[in-house]
Amino acid sequence: MIQNEMPGKRPCASISFDDGFYSVLKNAYPLLKKEKLPFAVFASKTAVTLNQLWVSNIELNKTDRKYMEKIYEYSLAGKVDFGHYISDPVSSLRDHSVFDEGFRDVCLTGPPREKLYMDENDLNFLAEEGVLMGSHTCDHYVMSRCEQAEAERQISGNKAYLERLFGTEIKHFAFPFGKKQHYTEDVVRQVFAAGHKSVYTTSIANFTAGDSQRQNFLFPRIPLHNFTADRIMLYINRTFAGNMPLLKKLKPLVSGKR
Repeated sequence: MIQNEMPGKRPCASISFDDGFYSVLKNAYPLLKKEKLPFAVFASKTAVTLNQLWVSNIELNKTDRKYMEKIYEYSLAGKVDFGHYISDPVSSLRDHSVFDEGFRDVCLTGPPREKLYMDENDLNFLAEEGVLMGSHTCDHYVMSRCEQAEAERQISGNKAYLERLFGTEIKHFAFPFGKKQHYTEDVVRQVFAAGHKSVYTTSIANFTAGDSQRQNFLFPRIPLHNFTADRIMLYINRTFAGNMPLLKKLKPLVSGKR
C-alpha cells in the first residue's frame, strides 16, 4: 500500500496491533508468520519501559479503592459522579479527564506481576523479523484532551524514543482509542508536522491505494478486542461488502478453519 504496489481502486486490508501487548509476540506473531501475513505494531514508550499504561493499570487495580479514589480526586472530582466513575472508570477518564504529565504519575503503580507489554528486546526482535513499527504516543493519552504542549510531548517524544530504539525513522502513527472525538484537527496537524507520513484511526471503513495518496489521509481501521470469530467476520463483512474474493480469503483465517 505505502509503496503503491496495489491498483488504485482495489480494496486493501492490513493487520495492526496497538499498545505493544506481549500477547502479540506470544500468540499472534507465530500464526501470522506461518500464514506469511505482514503486520504492524504501534508502541508506547511507557508500556515498553515500565510494563504498564494507565488503561491497563485501571483494569488491574479497579478493586483497589485507595488507588481509584486517588485518580478520581486528581482527574474527575466535580466532573463525574464517583459511582458512575467506579462503574466504568476507563470510559469516564477517557471522556472527561485532562491528560497531562501529572495524570501519568498518579496512575503509575509498582511493576505489574506479569508481563503485559513487549520490552525493547521483544520489539527489536519483531522489527528484525520485518514487522512494521509505528508510534502510539508515550502514554496512550486521549489526544483531544491534551493541551498543545502535552500533545507535542506525547507525539514527538514517543517518535524520538522509538527512532533511538530501532535506529530508523518512524513514519507511522496511530491515535489511542482512535475515534473522531479522540483527536482534533490541530492534533492531526501536529502529528504530520512531527514527521509522520501515515496516520491511523479506528473509524470503520475501507480504503484503496488511491485514497492513501491523498494529503493528510487518515487511515481507517476495524477495532477488534476479545471478539469471537463470528463477530470479527461481522465487522469484516460490513466493511468489505461487495468484495467477495477478499471475504473468501479472510473467512478461513479468522475462523481457524483451513
